[in-house]
Amino acid sequence: MDVSRPRPFNLLRWFSALSFVIVAAAAAGTAAALSHFLAAEILHWDAAVTAEFIVSIAETQSAYRGYHRKTGVAELLGGTTTAAELGISEAAARESTAEFYDHMRALPGATFIRVYARDRKIIWFYAAHGYEEEPANAADETPQFLEKAFELQDTGRFVAIGRWDYHVVESLPGKPGRYFVENYVPLYDTQGRTAAVVEIYKEPVGLLQGIRRGQTLVWSSLIAAGALIVATLFLVARRAAIVMEDQQKRLVDSETLVVIGEMALAVAHGIRNPLATIRCNAELILGEVPEGSKKQVQDVIRQADRLSSWLRDLLVFSRPAEPDAAAEEVNLVEILRESVESFASRFAQARIAVEWIGTDIEIPPVVGNRMLLLQAINSIIANAVEVMSDGGTLTVRCILELSRGRARVVIADTGRGMSQERLAQAFKPFNTSKASGLGIGLTLVKRTLERYGGGVRIESRENMGTRVKLMLRIAG
Repeated sequence: MDVSRPRPFNLLRWFSALSFVIVAAAAAGTAAALSHFLAAEILHWDAAVTAEFIVSIAETQSAYRGYHRKTGVAELLGGTTTAAELGISEAAARESTAEFYDHMRALPGATFIRVYARDRKIIWFYAAHGYEEEPANAADETPQFLEKAFELQDTGRFVAIGRWDYHVVESLPGKPGRYFVENYVPLYDTQGRTAAVVEIYKEPVGLLQGIRRGQTLVWSSLIAAGALIVATLFLVARRAAIVMEDQQKRLVDSETLVVIGEMALAVAHGIRNPLATIRCNAELILGEVPEGSKKQVQDVIRQADRLSSWLRDLLVFSRPAEPDAAAEEVNLVEILRESVESFASRFAQARIAVEWIGTDIEIPPVVGNRMLLLQAINSIIANAVEVMSDGGTLTVRCILELSRGRARVVIADTGRGMSQERLAQAFKPFNTSKASGLGIGLTLVKRTLERYGGGVRIESRENMGTRVKLMLRIAG
């Protein structure tokens, strides 16, 4: 029986499809919100400009006719004053209100205009050419918006109450549904109360065309941005898929190395005791052999010590890293000084000067393990001593970064430095240029720092020295 194998999961295809759906939904939602906001803001601005225009006309008419106060026309319209109280004749009052109505008829885009007195009665009505009746579908909303306009108090701003979103008037005989904007503009008296209200229905064709152009620009921009994001995510996902495929191949290739590593660890555990026995016996016979043979015995001891150091580093490297293993509060400056003092004789022999910077400031304890951090710093200083065999300066600098919750230590030397190729391989295990090195010193440093939430970074240039930066997390 032939059973077909299930198709493998295609991460790139699913990621691309989901990215497209999510980005498209986000772009559509954003475009819709921005389009609505754009239309509302433009219509609100147009209503405020119209209100400013109407109030200015009323105040100009009051000043032109010589009224005692600039709110005279508004008060005449609202029925809250008389011509005699304003110091003018009845004929002049009628002429000023008539001129105000003439200006209302000239408002651009106005199709219907009604003026309400304070008692809510319509004292004047205007319908543009071709519109002989009032918009009946707004009758239910009129009291609501009208009352809001009459309740307003003068705050020094030009205000219009009404619908910022346009709506369709369908009740005009023989006229198709068309878009209108409805606004209520309050006119105030001297006490800041609403004396009259001007209701305006406008058909702002040019304004609506501008809104549509703006909305088209918003949608086009977001569609283009969404397409760019989807394309970028696809390229990133494709690159990630290639990297993952390469990593899988490397994983298969490294399985053999894992077996070899396990065998190496078994051998290391097996030869530690015999090696210690060889060294011990060599020390015992060192005082009994002839003077001419002592050099060979001393070579045996040195080589045994070197092999023992290799085995110790190898066993430490093979242990799994546990983030909180033996974590404690460590005095950073104290272990720095202890490490530097342990190299005092080698500094003197190689003519190396030590420069301290920032170690006099108060640095809070850091998180780590005292012995492991000391070994890490010793490893870095030992490397610096080896590259300054003809003398130089070792700089130890401490920097406190409270905003990031960490302390930074910079250990710099004036040695021969490293090439960019060697720098790129610095933290890879078993990679060394030393004839007697194992190549896991910096790897152990990196593992130690990262185990306690820190990190390490190296900067180096050939013949320009090397700077090792250690980042450690502040306790508490």
